[in-house]
Amino acid sequence: MIALVTGGAHGIGAAIVQRLIARGDEVVVADVDPDGERGSHFVLTDVRSFEANENAVATAVDRFGGLDLAVFNAGAAGPRAFSVSGYRDTMRVNLDATVYGVAACADVISGGSVLVVASIAGLTGSPDVYYATAKHAQIGLVRSVAQTRPGFRINALCPGLVDTRAVAAYRSELVAAGLALASPDEVAVAAETVLGDQRTGRVWTVEAGRPAALAQGSP
Repeated sequence: MIALVTGGAHGIGAAIVQRLIARGDEVVVADVDPDGERGSHFVLTDVRSFEANENAVATAVDRFGGLDLAVFNAGAAGPRAFSVSGYRDTMRVNLDATVYGVAACADVISGGSVLVVASIAGLTGSPDVYYATAKHAQIGLVRSVAQTRPGFRINALCPGLVDTRAVAAYRSELVAAGLALASPDEVAVAAETVLGDQRTGRVWTVEAGRPAALAQGSP
């Protein structure tokens, strides 16, 4: 299969990329860090731009002849305070990028699967106010696109805390508080499960020591 993974140079994205490569998929990694993921085809991509997302999709189609899977994983933490500062930047990289990615591949993927990597924060809340806001919106996007585009398979995966560089600054605090951190590989296994599921508009969760499971209230 031909896959596109945004934010695939590090962390969860890199783990997903490696899992797809290991099973024989051709993978296009769309990221801003050219020194990250190896073993796949890299395309420099600022996911905050619709044109850059279109280019990433076109790269997969031109290089490999089509696109079967798309994983919109790119994201970044925002400010841990409720203020206007940082709002637009957080929404651009977490929400705008997802909207642009889904739009760019909507007429290209046929019979394939789209996965939006959201967060448990999108089902509950977080001190990272705008990050959580964007993740709630991602879930709403997935559910709504699934309702309005018959035959377009799209689902969301909401990881809990994951041991990546995004939590490195306060990892010791989390561990001291008794909170379990999933490995990126655990999330990658869950992502493969969701990509292979034939249903659409579902919201899944994955946490440390627990496999992918439908979120409470997800049909």
